[in-house]
Amino acid sequence: LGAAALSVAGRRRRRCATAASCLKEDYKAQLKAERKRQNWQQLYEHRQEMKRQEIEQQLQRERDARQSRIEWVRQRSRVVDLEWREEQRQVDERLESWPLARLLSQGLAVVGLCARRSGTFFGDPIIFLCRPDGADLPRHEFQR
Repeated sequence: LGAAALSVAGRRRRRCATAASCLKEDYKAQLKAERKRQNWQQLYEHRQEMKRQEIEQQLQRERDARQSRIEWVRQRSRVVDLEWREEQRQVDERLESWPLARLLSQGLAVVGLCARRSGTFFGDPIIFLCRPDGADLPRHEFQR
């Protein structure tokens, strides 16, 4: 307040007729400078508040989008779990009720195999399956 108001007041002092009028003009200049400073301060605070609100809105949109993705994954996981359980139920039912010949023809069972260990994969054994006579295996689901 001081430097800006005094420089304004100093320029006006030359036009003053009396000391009282100079004091009055100095007071008016100080009030004007103070109002101007307050206006700038209010404008600055308003802009800061607008920026803060904009950032908060953006964060809320990001939270909402993330929550939507999480909910989508949960919903899809439930569907995949249901499908998996149904497939497991069908396989169990087939293994219990179908004759061996049908399981063989559908590629769900392979009998008369030999197994040999062929190393490890991250600590788990790798098993190689083959026919006792060395011929290729018939088509089966394990080839996929």
